[in-house]
Amino acid sequence: MGSFHVDVDLRRPRSQRRSHGCCQLDFPASPTISQSGSPSLHPLAACARVVRELVGLSRILQFGTTVLYLRNCLMCWRTIVNSRKLYCADAILKDRVLIYYHGIRFIVDCGSLDSMLPGDSATFSTIREMFGRDVYLRAFDTRQMRLTSVVDAGGNRGLFSLWAASAGANTYWIESQAHYLRVARFLWAQNGVSNRVCPVVASLGGATPGNSVSVGDVIAKIAVPVSLLKIDIEGAEFQMFATHSQWLSQVENLAMEVHRWAGRPAEIVDVLRNTGFELKTTNDRFHPVAPAQATYIYASSVGALND
Repeated sequence: MGSFHVDVDLRRPRSQRRSHGCCQLDFPASPTISQSGSPSLHPLAACARVVRELVGLSRILQFGTTVLYLRNCLMCWRTIVNSRKLYCADAILKDRVLIYYHGIRFIVDCGSLDSMLPGDSATFSTIREMFGRDVYLRAFDTRQMRLTSVVDAGGNRGLFSLWAASAGANTYWIESQAHYLRVARFLWAQNGVSNRVCPVVASLGGATPGNSVSVGDVIAKIAVPVSLLKIDIEGAEFQMFATHSQWLSQVENLAMEVHRWAGRPAEIVDVLRNTGFELKTTNDRFHPVAPAQATYIYASSVGALND
């Protein structure tokens, strides 16, 4: 199978890692210069980005909530242009929002979750990326997926686990940062799905000294094929695939965000192909790219990838 190059810099602060909802707004339009001297986004490019985000949000939110988010964008338009981010608009939205995602409805109380996580990114930032941009399921025909068991590796505040449990799946939430568990439990209880989520506070892939668990151990305890394995573990994904990968035989579908600063995505792709998975690799705008340039990897052993 070949050796892996794994370069997980555990000393790297989370502030320097990719944060949900703070995506760089990279456009071909010529940048202007903000008062701070850093490049800012051309107003037309910012407008195009906001329109794209609103289109995605309109598919998952009620009309009134989408309009409310547009108002937020208008309120902090200058900040969006100068910072090249939509975070300011996300942070203003503190309402309870009804989300309809891949046929499943659930409620997220943004204000309550944000108050439980002072100093963290806004909950609506995660909603916008995870559900509005559809980063984990966009490559799948979910009608071809048997959602009986889901592993949410890198569970954060529990939003993806909420969707999976609301869809009826037995869900395993794995997160190394213990402070997210209280928030996730509040979210699951609010939607009446706590009995379908098994929380595990541990690092996955052995990336953090101390309390860690291997994905093989988790899947062995589940004892049934995993319908979907979602992975976003800040570079530790390379540790997962660097050792034994027999556990992949028990996984039907996989959606992963890869962090190229920590390793080589092409090596993960090779392992998946050798295990019999069909794959798609995309950049952060979801355009097909070569495995070495991948930001997202989508894989299926049961023919669930869409055309």
